[in-house]
This record gives sequence, C-alpha cells and structure tokens, in this order.
Amino acid sequence: MKLSVIIPSRFGIPQSLKTSLSNQTYKSDEVIEVIGSALTVQRNEGIKKATGDIILFLDDDITIKHHLFLFHFINTFYRYPNAVAVTGNVKVSMYKTNLLFAFLYEIYARIFRLLYRGKGRYFLSGFSENYHPEINTIIRGEMLYGCCMAFRKEIFNEFHFDESIENYMYGEDDFFAYPLSRKYDVYYNPFAICYDNRPYPKGKQAQKVRSTFINLIKRHKKRNPTFRMKIAFVWSMIGFTIFKIMEAIVMRDMSIIKGMLLCFRKQPEVNLDEIRKSISIKILQY
Repeated sequence: MKLSVIIPSRFGIPQSLKTSLSNQTYKSDEVIEVIGSALTVQRNEGIKKATGDIILFLDDDITIKHHLFLFHFINTFYRYPNAVAVTGNVKVSMYKTNLLFAFLYEIYARIFRLLYRGKGRYFLSGFSENYHPEINTIIRGEMLYGCCMAFRKEIFNEFHFDESIENYMYGEDDFFAYPLSRKYDVYYNPFAICYDNRPYPKGKQAQKVRSTFINLIKRHKKRNPTFRMKIAFVWSMIGFTIFKIMEAIVMRDMSIIKGMLLCFRKQPEVNLDEIRKSISIKILQY
C-alpha cells in the first residue's frame, strides 16, 4: 500500500518529527506539509495533493518514539480489509493525568456521560469515550484521535473535514468520525503509539473553550437529533459546563471562564477563499 502522511502546521513540521518519520521501518511514500491556520481547510487541501492508497493525518506537535509506528497503521488495514479508518494510541502529558483532576473528571464523566476511558464509542448525547489505556489488542471502535488517524483514500469521495465549524478546529475529528462510524468500520490499534506532550496552556484557553462549546452545539444539531438525543445532549452539556468551571478552579485558569462568556459574542466571518490562498503546501519524500 502506498502511504501519504499529511501534517497540517502553522510554521512547518518540527525537525524531530521529520527525523522520526524518516527512521520508520515502513516508509511513507510522501509527507505533505500543509502550512496555514485553519486545520480542517488544511486537511482538505492536503487530501487533494495526496497520492497514497492510505492517508495518515498527524499533528505537528506529537512525538513518535517507535520505529514501527507507521507499520502498525498499515498492518491494521492489511489485517482488516473492512477497515476504512484506523486511529492510534495517544499518550498524554502529565497535567492531563493529575490525580485530583483525573478523579474529579472520572466522577463527572460517568454521571453525565462525557468522554472517559472505554472502547471509543459514542454515547446518545454525541459525546464519546476515549480508548482505555489497558486495551492491548486491535479493536473496532468509533471515535478517532485527530492527531493520528488514517483512512483509505477513497473514503474522501464521500466525506470531508467540515470547514464551517468554529475556528476550523476543536472537535473536528468528531465531526468527521461520527457519521463515518455510523456507516463504515473504524479500528483502534493500541500499538501505534504517539505522545502528546504539550504543556498546559494556562491563561490561553479562552478561544479554545469558546470554539469547543460552539462546535459541540453545531455538531449536535447536524446529527438531526431525536428527542432522546436532545435530552441526553442537554444533560451532558450541563455536566461539561460544570466540569469546565471545576477545571478553571483546580487549574487556577480564568481564561476558561472567559472562553465560556465569549460564547455569547458573535465572531467576525472569515473568507474561506482567502484562507485557501494563504495555505502553503510542500511535498517531502522519505
């Protein structure tokens, strides 16, 4: 199988990630660097340039430490011909596993049916589980980690990344994965490990929080929810709102509260054509 790796970036792919990809046992046929500031648009533009049978999307701020990372994605497609998408195992930085933070989250997640550790399924509310860290075999799931997800190229004849969402990111992977998983088979490979080592963005979360809330509502409406789905969504949103307030208190980060208040302020519209013109694409060979 021919493999194309698409990496959206604001300022270019870090050398450490380039080195990790060049050291892989299974080599990608091309790495497509898409420089811009609108994630969903960057991904869609990268797809147009990709020539691979399999298209793997990576974030530019992940770390890859194992030389079989790419092999595990390709091997999953070989082993499961019905698979149209495969996601990998994302190890998170320590701030996301703070004991108090994790304890409070686990309680609220189970009560309000929010994202917690499980088998990567979507709840009636539209929120999803993560994949449990103790899963040690390839399984069928539903959700996809946006920082490492691969697809058979032909799926993009039917699906695309939604360019109408707030800030062109934050929850964009669920916008894509939910309708895809209703129709096709999605797999999780726990051996395709990457690391999300971003530091906690204290004081810088206002826009992210605003966009997350707005996109959750947009995503819910797009699913043409039944009455039961609407009730489940409202319940989960209450829990999510409470949790974000708790996070602001525990992490002493008032930018979270600011972001929630910004939800009531209309943002200026951006011209998509201008965004596309600003995107720079470079194809790297390995």
